[in-house]
Amino acid sequence: MTKHSIELKNISKEFIQGGKVISLFTESSYTFVQGQTYAVTGVSGTGKSTLLNILSGIEKVTSGTVFYDGHDTQRFPPQKLRLHLQYHIGIVFQYSYLLNELTVLENISLKGRIAGLSLAVAEMQARELLTKVGLEHKSAAWPASLSGGEQQRVAVARALMMRPPFILADEPTAHLDKENKKIIGELLLSSAQQFGCAVIISSHDPEIVQKMQRTITIHQGKIVDAYPCDNL
Repeated sequence: MTKHSIELKNISKEFIQGGKVISLFTESSYTFVQGQTYAVTGVSGTGKSTLLNILSGIEKVTSGTVFYDGHDTQRFPPQKLRLHLQYHIGIVFQYSYLLNELTVLENISLKGRIAGLSLAVAEMQARELLTKVGLEHKSAAWPASLSGGEQQRVAVARALMMRPPFILADEPTAHLDKENKKIIGELLLSSAQQFGCAVIISSHDPEIVQKMQRTITIHQGKIVDAYPCDNL
């Protein structure tokens, strides 16, 4: 099987804050490969969330190139970027961002429906994923009735809906208790094994970081491998 990749080549990212130019990345390069699991670490404010947004194609770099299988995502027109996000990228945020007007099953299957799956196929895949995350009995529940940990498990299932090659998780356990942090971490790891996707997770949680195959540290504007990481 050909493995997909996201390559960052000499990227720089700057923005204006309080009239000053803030530089997060300076001519930094790194390649993420499908099938690997990565922890993105670094002190607060170094750009962990920004990095995930850049990897997805949502956020533009100031200079440099972001390649997905050799294609520059920064140049994707809106329609192509939308398709890229539908089929290649699954995103898990700090909060679940579930739609309260839809049931748990509908929240997951909606992504498939937007991508063009029939209602029957979308719901079948959503039920399979709910079983995977241990919430098959909650398919008809409303998001507001779920605990925070359950909501994040639904969010993981939603991210996996189209079996994307890459799952980007931005501190998904930041607001969870110890038990649910463990559950979400194990879910993401098992997803990588079962579906063959890459999992790239930003986290300050040492237990989650240590379970990833590679630790990536953002330090002084560079993205570097670190074994172990001292900047949790």
